[in-house]
Amino acid sequence: MAETVLLVDDEAWDLALIAGILKREGYNVIAATDGIKAVREHAQVDRVDLLITDLAMAPMTGYELADVLTTAQRDLRVLYMSGTVGEEVLRYRKGASKALFLRKPFTSEALVAKVDQALHAEPKRVMTSGG
Repeated sequence: MAETVLLVDDEAWDLALIAGILKREGYNVIAATDGIKAVREHAQVDRVDLLITDLAMAPMTGYELADVLTTAQRDLRVLYMSGTVGEEVLRYRKGASKALFLRKPFTSEALVAKVDQALHAEPKRVMTSGG
């Protein structure tokens, strides 16, 4: 059975391009244009194996989204991506350093490799906010 990826990006072009790459690789892809839609989509499915989310979104950031979804599904793996901030910001968010990061723009090969790494790494609970 193919793994399910919840992909969240507020840039329609990026969302479509990344979803196409992942589908071509055999993943089931659920795409959402913001965090609120992603939470709704997550509630409609039995299981999501990986959340791939842009960091800089409104009204809910990628950090906030990951916090909500990893609370709902404790074994959910998270891959953050951003073209505006670097991986170093993960060091300053409690627990977020356990998540993976992919800097935009990236190649399809880099995306597939990072997704594979996220899905097959030792599972870790990702806490992105206080507590």
